[in-house]
Amino acid sequence: MFFVSSLSVQFCGNWLGFSPTSAAFVGSAASGYFTGAFAALQEWRKVLQSQRIVAATSAANLVREAVRTQGRAPGLASVGRRLHACGVRNGIFDSTFFGLKHLLVERGGGGAVVSGAAAFGFSAGVAVTVDYAVDVVTKRRLAQPPATVLEAESVLWAAATLLRKNGLLGYRGLGSKCCEFTLSYLITGALAPTVATVVGLAIGRRACDRESSLEQPAGKEGDRGRLRRAQ
Repeated sequence: MFFVSSLSVQFCGNWLGFSPTSAAFVGSAASGYFTGAFAALQEWRKVLQSQRIVAATSAANLVREAVRTQGRAPGLASVGRRLHACGVRNGIFDSTFFGLKHLLVERGGGGAVVSGAAAFGFSAGVAVTVDYAVDVVTKRRLAQPPATVLEAESVLWAAATLLRKNGLLGYRGLGSKCCEFTLSYLITGALAPTVATVVGLAIGRRACDRESSLEQPAGKEGDRGRLRRAQ
């Protein structure tokens, strides 16, 4: 998530000419959509197995079952709607999280608006809140077995319909999930500098050891040459 988002943000800023803030929002949305859609089949399989809707199976078998029961084109379209829903959900979360974190940490003028750990936690809480309705709709689509034909309805429109019909009841469960993500990302933000320092030291030490191992044979060969010349 973090690595792919960083690459996407750099691409938007260096190659597409986006401003740092725009690159943070747009690049993270693109990377989130890609990673969400890429992992959607495995998530679909896990949701169905956790709900005991299907027995233990592979994601490829779910696709085959959808094609077998619905036909090739409708089955692939139904699977594609699930992938698209996961991509949109992750894109919204990543865009909100990384974009807001950029505003809080890297656009603070003379310094950060808040600390890195607080920015991580606060941004995660806001991202969960913004993304919650879409996440509920996506989870409901993933809970449908392969034989179920999904309607060609926009996931954003479905989320808006959910909130319009249920009002605040559409946010049931948001509090616990928001606290979970906020605490998790708060810890991540607090430990990130330490982990980065340890990894940097480990890489530097390995590079120094490699250079020493490469220089040692050359030194031995030089000693042998001097001994031959002395003889």
